[in-house]
Amino acid sequence: MAILVTIIIFQHWKTSQEEQSGHELLESQIDNIKTHIKGIEKLYGDIRSLRHDMGNHIQMIERLTGTENTAEASAYLKRLKIEWQELTPEIRTGNPVTDMILLEKKKEAQMRGIRFESDFRYPENTKLDAFDVSVILYNALNNCMESVNGENPYIRIQAFRKNSIFMLIISNSFEGKLPINPDGFPYTTKKSGGHGIGLKNMLRVAKKYMGDLSFEQNKNEVTVGIMLQIA
Repeated sequence: MAILVTIIIFQHWKTSQEEQSGHELLESQIDNIKTHIKGIEKLYGDIRSLRHDMGNHIQMIERLTGTENTAEASAYLKRLKIEWQELTPEIRTGNPVTDMILLEKKKEAQMRGIRFESDFRYPENTKLDAFDVSVILYNALNNCMESVNGENPYIRIQAFRKNSIFMLIISNSFEGKLPINPDGFPYTTKKSGGHGIGLKNMLRVAKKYMGDLSFEQNKNEVTVGIMLQIA
């Protein structure tokens, strides 16, 4: 009886610890989403400002071309084009939150010399919550950034929909053997254990949509697949 009570107490304590860690990570992810939203607000604010000034820009170009100052008009157009390109997102997924996450990770990958390929489109007309998708993308891409290696490192994101099923497949180059725990998750050497909690949060989102999460290594590539039922 004493052993049984001890086991039950330990199980409750372990569950409480996991829930607490999950809540802490969730709070961190909420802060990250707030940061992404601020980025979105700034982006669209800058675009609105440029649109507001577009009439003035057109008048300036007309005056320059009208007075045959073609060189100055060309330089003015060049500056305007650069400003517009800086404001226009390179990645358009169909959702501003996932746009910002992928843009942020693409910039991080470029700074580290990692090839970043994205073929992700946010599925339309579904019950899918953008916050849930952001939890999956943010954690999965963080894990990729931590583990990617090789002579020509890369991260690849693919997504497709088949009727009510939405599949998200995220791969990265990885030279070596990926150790897998009995629970099916990759083993982490992090002392904080945060890596594992992030994966469990991804699984929690997948289960919310009656889906699942899987890992696979094929030679020098590691892939995580997330299946969601979205209709």
